[in-house]
Amino acid sequence: MLLARYAPDGTLDPTFGTNGIATANVGLPSIGYAAALQRSGRIVVAGSFITISTNEPALVGFDPDGHVDERFGDHGVVTFDLGDQALFYGLVTTPDDGLIAATSDALRRVDADGRHDPTFHGDTLGYPFTVSSLAVQDDGRLLVSGTARAPNDASDGFYVARLHPDGTIDPTFGAEGFAITRTLFITDGARSFVALQPDGDPVVAAVLPRERADLLLLRYHGGP
Repeated sequence: MLLARYAPDGTLDPTFGTNGIATANVGLPSIGYAAALQRSGRIVVAGSFITISTNEPALVGFDPDGHVDERFGDHGVVTFDLGDQALFYGLVTTPDDGLIAATSDALRRVDADGRHDPTFHGDTLGYPFTVSSLAVQDDGRLLVSGTARAPNDASDGFYVARLHPDGTIDPTFGAEGFAITRTLFITDGARSFVALQPDGDPVVAAVLPRERADLLLLRYHGGP
């Protein structure tokens, strides 16, 4: 797993890792998909350990200088038992400096030092919803975006859901916690990315990888 840090002019920062690149030698081959910065300066990368037949979702912590931070998790690593092919695609920090990571169909929370949080409801979302990205409001509530498969050949779509800090659905958002925008058929590889405006309203960028990729930009009401 590699992590690079760049200076403001776009060049690699030579004070980070080795000439700007940090490496996590943690045993199995690994790949990172998302990163988050904690207030302590620790950088956490979400990704997966890879074998011939399986993927094992994992978080790896780096200190601000680019070395694996062995105070995080188990000697710098936190692993999760989420099935043979699960991958972490999203990662955010929470107001208490904890972390929430997302696979396509599950969320998992750890505290600031990488300890699993057994009180978090990480399996609230399931079929027909898949998860692509996450954002956290100032009050700790979590916004989740992704695709929504429609039953009975109705139109598929993109959605935003809001969860309480413990992972349960917040029914005050949208329709019982969900805002869904139908866009006809969702193809494999469709993704959406949620961000918060200064007023707290979520904005979603969505990509439909058809013969000519379509890019949608959606804005929802529903700030704090």
